[in-house]
Amino acid sequence: MVRLITRTGEPVLGGLENQIVRSAATTVATAIHLLASADPKRLATALPRALASWEWSLQDLAATKPHEMDEPACVAATAHAFLTTLAGAHAMVVPCMIDHWGWS
Repeated sequence: MVRLITRTGEPVLGGLENQIVRSAATTVATAIHLLASADPKRLATALPRALASWEWSLQDLAATKPHEMDEPACVAATAHAFLTTLAGAHAMVVPCMIDHWGWS
């Protein structure tokens, strides 16, 4: 699925990014998983618009998926996204976000 999304490119990636901002929890969780695998930097850029409106379990998913990345540009983009969204994050998710800064 990730290969198909990556090869399809912008229309599908853009659709997934829109799903993160506007959809129900199960759709958001699927979009987080797919974007984290197909284009993690795009997930990071979508976080500031969406994270504060999610319940804590979705915030936790979005905060833990970046730990699987090792590309420096994605790690830096995620760290920046976490920095800008820290105030809107659930108290149980904040430690994971801070761990990401230490890891990056």
